[in-house]
Order: sequence, then structure tokens, then C-alpha cells
Amino acid sequence: AGPWSLYQVTGDRELLQPLYERTLRSLQRAERDAFNPKLGLFSGCASFMESDSSYPKQYADNGPKLAKTFALSTCLLYYRGYVIAADAGVLLGEDVHSLRQKAARLKDAINRQFWLPEKGYYAYFLDENGVLNPRMEGLGEAFAILTGVANLQRAKQILRSTPTTPWGFPCLWPQFEEWKSYRTDFAHYYHNGMIWPFVQGYWAWAAAVAKDGPTFGRELDAMVKLSEKNDTFMELYHPEDGKPDGSPRQLWSASGFLSTIYHGLFGMGFEPDGIRFAPVVPEQFKQLSLAGVQYREARLNILVQGSGTEVREFKLDGKKQHKPFFA
Repeated sequence: AGPWSLYQVTGDRELLQPLYERTLRSLQRAERDAFNPKLGLFSGCASFMESDSSYPKQYADNGPKLAKTFALSTCLLYYRGYVIAADAGVLLGEDVHSLRQKAARLKDAINRQFWLPEKGYYAYFLDENGVLNPRMEGLGEAFAILTGVANLQRAKQILRSTPTTPWGFPCLWPQFEEWKSYRTDFAHYYHNGMIWPFVQGYWAWAAAVAKDGPTFGRELDAMVKLSEKNDTFMELYHPEDGKPDGSPRQLWSASGFLSTIYHGLFGMGFEPDGIRFAPVVPEQFKQLSLAGVQYREARLNILVQGSGTEVREFKLDGKKQHKPFFA
């Protein structure tokens, strides 16, 4: 998704052909090696959570067994891959009908296989025997909303129902009891319900997309409080006390915070032909400004007045516009 996001911001069409070709080849290889036609899902561990602490103990040091499971976030990344390849293909004049079909089928399978109606959010993973693990996976819940796999009604339910912690949104919850000790090696607890700022950033972005002001505001406050724990953004933080842990100077942690500012507070949604603005501003903010934002050939100074989730008026160079969009 990185090159596609870069294209949306820069408009550089030279990115499109390699993006399309490489994404297509990656999907074809995954269809060969990881796709289960019976379930309609892709197998593999959850996105960035490859450690023993992110799964029950029976999977510890057992890659072949873990490879037979199906994780929410990983399947959503494949779905996003199909969508990006199709969107890039359209701009290149390619026939993307089969990509759209595969994306639609995968979306249906995710909703059919992972949704937990009694909990109001998606399950973490489907094990090798077809049994759902009912924990929530933070990145997966956020991806479900951001990709549109969860419709708006379901997105709002996810944002209401998904468990969190006083220090921010965790990477999974509840924690696995077998990995809760911090007296063991770092690698044996660091995915067990820890707070990763880049996951928080996606969750806050998802809340902004669904116009859930309270959830967005809580996550923004939590990220600010965590940032004050140290003189740098850390890799992760403990859920019970916000203690910093892992490596310092983490760019993806800082990027998660910046995403909350750009995508949330200022509501910047980058599209192939411009920026759509949909700010989500908590009540404590009455006026916000962001100066010198470089966007393609323009340099933007953005001013947001008031709070809430609806744009009442949008001006460009002092002139009222019909919609909150800059092209």
C-alpha cells in the first residue's frame, strides 16, 4: 500500500506500472501458496505479530502449525492488495474485472468467517481446525473499518464494542495468560496486548473515518500521554501502566501519531485526484492550524475552526467551495 499512498500524495504516474505489476505478482504467488478455496481465506500469521506471545502457547516455535491458521489482519491486507491493484490497473487501462471479483469474494469470506455478532467485532484468527479465537486483534479491527470490509453500521458497532485499555488501544485483547510475565525474555511478551502507537494510529484513523469523535479523542489523548513518558516515541508500551518498552526512535510509532493529526484532526483523505477533508475535532479544540503542508505542486496552510465531525463551510483562498475538496 505504500507506493499507492505515495502516488495519491504525489500524483507521480511513474509509480503506477511497477505498483500494479508487483502487487499482481504478489497476489498470484499468495493465491498459489496461501489461499484456501474452501474457506475463501489466506493463511498465515497476523500482520506484524509473528512472536510466540501473539498466539496461544501450543503454537510456540511451531511455524508449520501457525501457517495453517487464518488471521483477520492478514486476510484484510490481501483484500486491500486486490483493491489497490484494481485501482492502479484502471488508471493504466487494464482489465481489472477479475481483481474486483476476487476482492468481493474475499470481503464476503472475511465477513462470513470472522464476524462475532455476540461481541460486536471480528475474531482474531481461525485456527487450523476451523475454530475461531474470539480475541480481538487491534490492527485487524482498524483495517476492517478503513478498507470498508465493515460497513458503516458495523464500523460503529466495532468502535463501541472492542475492548481497550486506560493507556490506549492494544494490539490484541484479552491477553494470553501464559505470556503475561515481564520477567521473561522481551520476545515472549511484546505482542501480548501491548500498546503499539502505530496500531493506535490506525485505530484513531478508523474512528475518524466512522466519525466517532469520542473514540478518536480518547485515542489522541492516550497517544499524547504515552509520548510524554519518554523523550522519544518508543516501540510499545505496557497496557496496565503505560510503561515504555522496546526500541526508541521508532518511526512507525511517530508516523502513527502524525496520522492521527493529518487523517483525524485535519481529516485529510488523499485520493488520486485531490484531498478530501473530513476533520474530527474533539470539543477541547476550538481552532487548529497546520502550516506549510507540501502537496504535489501546492503548499497548503490549513485552518480548522470549531469542533465536531461535520464540515459546515469550506473555503479555498477565502472563497467558499461547494465541497470540502482540494484538487
